[in-house]
Amino acid sequence: LDTKNVSQLNKDDLVVAYEVDPIIPSAMHVISTQMVHNGRQMSTLGYPLFLSFDISLSCRQVIRQFMGRLSYLITNGSSFQLRLVDTNGNPQLVFPAQPNSPHATSSIVPNTDDVFSSFLSVDCADSFIFMHIEWNLSSINDVNRFESIVDHPSLAEALSRQQAMLRRNLTLDHCLENFTRVERLDEDNKWYCAKCKDHVRAEKTMKLWRLPNILVIQLKRFEFRNALRRDKMETFIDFPLEGLDMNRFCASSSSAGMSQQDFEDLDIPKQRNFVDNDIPATYDLFGVVNHYGRMGFGHYNAYARRWDENMIEDDWILFDDASVRGGITKEDVVSNSGYLLFYRRRMFA
Repeated sequence: LDTKNVSQLNKDDLVVAYEVDPIIPSAMHVISTQMVHNGRQMSTLGYPLFLSFDISLSCRQVIRQFMGRLSYLITNGSSFQLRLVDTNGNPQLVFPAQPNSPHATSSIVPNTDDVFSSFLSVDCADSFIFMHIEWNLSSINDVNRFESIVDHPSLAEALSRQQAMLRRNLTLDHCLENFTRVERLDEDNKWYCAKCKDHVRAEKTMKLWRLPNILVIQLKRFEFRNALRRDKMETFIDFPLEGLDMNRFCASSSSAGMSQQDFEDLDIPKQRNFVDNDIPATYDLFGVVNHYGRMGFGHYNAYARRWDENMIEDDWILFDDASVRGGITKEDVVSNSGYLLFYRRRMFA
């Protein structure tokens, strides 16, 4: 495995990520590096391959699993062999070299009906298995083909959704919907289930529990790249000046999708309801802090308008260091420089 620190990655470095199924006793997970004979040496080729398969498969079936995944690279005369290695790429001599020579060992996966896992340690399903896919250079007509990848159908769907998002205006509602969407915890953040008596990849949902009279929303304008670099995001977010409805984002609201059973599961008394139907969760904007420039240096200014508990004025004022001036239009207030948004509840609770 590459032990290069994430902070040392360059802008043009290729990073390959794989989604790994949960570690269970009945499955094995294999990380394979494609290799090619180059004279007397072996060199890497193309991209790593990740495979998961049932622990009961035979060696022959494991080879077929690889052939299926590599079918787009196999042409007439193409061939490869699978070599079991450790994390440092050293061969692991665990397989019989010849059917009739039980004492001779090899690291090459044999094309036999022997169960693959029978040659490995008993805890082979608890961690990753490493292999080399070794191609013969004489059987490869076009090395560039190994730099190509077959896109998963989900990628096309994700790109389509992304393009659709770019074609439409991204609104504050979209941001809030994304903030409160259901998220599945990863392997490093499992939640202990009292019913299952085990740590599981539970689903997590962020909800606002109670709504304040003054609501401050910070838009994520800076994206972490590495230890020394954070990029400024200039995405235009269309946020409303009047009538922001927060009711559906509040957990104790009936419109947020939480049933009475949900409250009972969370051990919340029925009478503890933090949404008063007589006080709408409707907010009006009274201030915006803008940021111009990028991380490390730049300039801030703010738009604001007068308000109190009973009213809010229509006129906006620009506060820019020592300069204060009026005549600001609503179009000026909403821009891709908006960073902090200040809302007041139309009717105080």
